[in-house]
Amino acid sequence: MKEKFKKLFDSILHPKVWVYILFIVLTIIVCITTILLTINVEANVLSYILYVLSFLILAYTVYMSFYFYPKIKKYFIERAMKYKFTRKYLTDFTYRSLVSACISFIINVTYAISQGVLAILAHSIWYASLSTYYLALCLIRGGIVFNHLKRRKVEDEKQYELKQVISYRNCGIYLNILTVALSASIIQMVVINQGYKYAGIMIYVMAAYVFYKFYIAIKNIFCARKSKDYTTQSIRDLNLADALMSMFALQTAMFQAFGDGFDPYAFNSATGTVVTLSIIAISLVMIIGGTRKIRKLKSEKSVKN
Repeated sequence: MKEKFKKLFDSILHPKVWVYILFIVLTIIVCITTILLTINVEANVLSYILYVLSFLILAYTVYMSFYFYPKIKKYFIERAMKYKFTRKYLTDFTYRSLVSACISFIINVTYAISQGVLAILAHSIWYASLSTYYLALCLIRGGIVFNHLKRRKVEDEKQYELKQVISYRNCGIYLNILTVALSASIIQMVVINQGYKYAGIMIYVMAAYVFYKFYIAIKNIFCARKSKDYTTQSIRDLNLADALMSMFALQTAMFQAFGDGFDPYAFNSATGTVVTLSIIAISLVMIIGGTRKIRKLKSEKSVKN
């Protein structure tokens, strides 16, 4: 009997792949069922049992995800290294930043258009401002990628670096102007208590996405600083500014969804101020740092001449 329990415990700690797949399917089914019951059925003994069961299945699925993560990662890396595009994406941080910028460009264009449509339908200055903000971010990102591809033809390394730094500084200037312009809309939004609205469980999906985006943005900022590549730094600084604005938008959505009877003026004012000042600080670091580097490169060039 003791031996059987030991084998069972060992199989729980070291599950098979088919068990993991089965639990992923079970997790999806049970979670959907729980959500439907929460919406349509009053709380009873059966619903509480289902909540506990959902938690246990989800917890074990999360455990198995961590257990299989190294094997899954190794499998996909081995497959990815066989192809030129994916191999370069994994090994070249600058290239990965450029690909991410292209993906973000597409996402932001879609998002900007959706906010523009909402602005027209709801006659909202706030949505119109956000649409303009994200559209401008798209143009800045597109400009960075275009200039990087154009500069690759420059043979002189110092000239190439100088053009990179100029683009980095200009990116900071555009971001600063854009954020100062947006701050007026943030003030207007806070005063009239307007914010994002997401239908149903979409707010939870967006919350998960925004927190993930913020985590990745913070992580990549440090990686970009180590790379010493100004194109990469420009992209990652823009991503951090984007993530900060998304966090603020999420907060307004949370208050709209769960803040019945609560006045979020103080919280939205504080967060809006912190986000605006943080993005302005990012842009100033880019402008000041870029200007100093430009002067240094130009002085080195004049000494050589």
